[in-house]
Amino acid sequence: MALEHINQVKGLVSRPRLRELMRRTDYHAWRSLGSHLGWITATGSLVYLALGTVWLVPAMVFHGVGIVHLFSAQHEFAHRTAFRTRRLNDLFGWIFGAAIMLPHVYFRWEHTAHHTYTQDTRRDPELIPQPSSLAGYFLYLSSLPYWWGFLRPFCRHLFGMTTGAENAFLPATERWKVIWEARAMLAIYLSLALIAYAFDVTSLLYFWLLPRLLAEPYMRLVRMSEHVGRPVNNTNLLQNTRTMQVSTPLRWLAWNMPYHGEHHLAPSVPFHALPALHREIARYQPSITRGYWGAHKDIFLRSLHGSGPALALNWPKTGARR
Repeated sequence: MALEHINQVKGLVSRPRLRELMRRTDYHAWRSLGSHLGWITATGSLVYLALGTVWLVPAMVFHGVGIVHLFSAQHEFAHRTAFRTRRLNDLFGWIFGAAIMLPHVYFRWEHTAHHTYTQDTRRDPELIPQPSSLAGYFLYLSSLPYWWGFLRPFCRHLFGMTTGAENAFLPATERWKVIWEARAMLAIYLSLALIAYAFDVTSLLYFWLLPRLLAEPYMRLVRMSEHVGRPVNNTNLLQNTRTMQVSTPLRWLAWNMPYHGEHHLAPSVPFHALPALHREIARYQPSITRGYWGAHKDIFLRSLHGSGPALALNWPKTGARR
């Protein structure tokens, strides 16, 4: 299926243009990384100013949105397309993964399978089930299924176990890394908890853990918008993946991942080049929605009511358009 994905993008974009779009630069990575961390620092200042006031929870939620969007950066590091060197991608991927409690090595291999088998109900390990009721919809947005989905494999890995389903995408040479990654993360969390307890430090609670937990439902809303409501068991990436037209601040915070159809069509194109790729292929895309609200309106129509607008795929008949 990976080869089929490659052929799909080559049918829309010429090879010289695609090679140009795939060029990686450390400049864009450092710029986005610095501005993202600067945003988290600024919102952390709001939390500090709100301590002891009724504004504390809203400030932590606002701060948490920046923290949960570290996933967007980690996702780019997992593709090893942010920095030019693999070492920097893996280093920051692991740091950010620990910050948001998402083991990086495990996620990188799981996510590779997601790209290979997008929306395949048997083989896509990241496929989000389409809710069949309002209760199921809001249950997923609560983030409870997400945290349960994190804890089960994490605990297994602590005891040195992987399942057959995991072994389908985890190479045998990588399984020991996943096991020791979980143990290293647990050691870090226990050390931080002991330090906080010994020195009566509440900073970790207000500036990291609570904001991280409070903002996860927002990230579930974002992640749900990428594929839920799109056709399953359909290998056409312009149909099974959704692109969202969101505001510039949200697109920046998400490292351009609202251009999700483009990303799946060409995963080797770095985040900073996705807007250019979008301009190349927008005329062929049947699943562009107006913001996350438009995506969730589509989810309601298709997943909750079994209806929705037809997909009009305008695929070119003679290969790449130039």
